[in-house]
Amino acid sequence: MLRKRAPVPLVAVALLLALWLATAESGSITAVKCKADQDELIAAIEAARQQTITQINTQLADSTDPQRSEALVALRERAWDEEEVQRGQAQQIYVDCMNAVRPKS
Repeated sequence: MLRKRAPVPLVAVALLLALWLATAESGSITAVKCKADQDELIAAIEAARQQTITQINTQLADSTDPQRSEALVALRERAWDEEEVQRGQAQQIYVDCMNAVRPKS
């Protein structure tokens, strides 16, 4: 049976965005913090993708059914696609964070 876990980085994205928006007005967010958070989020996205790919590859190695193998290959490709989407979301969060850091005129 193929099981797909919910992408953990998306939950992290939502939490980070909420935190940034809540603290932006107090001036506690800095450009350095925005970059550090972006780097941390990208690392989490990459780790989640790598774990997913490893699990799929393990299942693929054990599979003798061509249809199952085909489905697993499709899941592996989707994992790469999802990482790209999550990277785009991380970039947008970074931009939003940097906008919150800039003084409003």
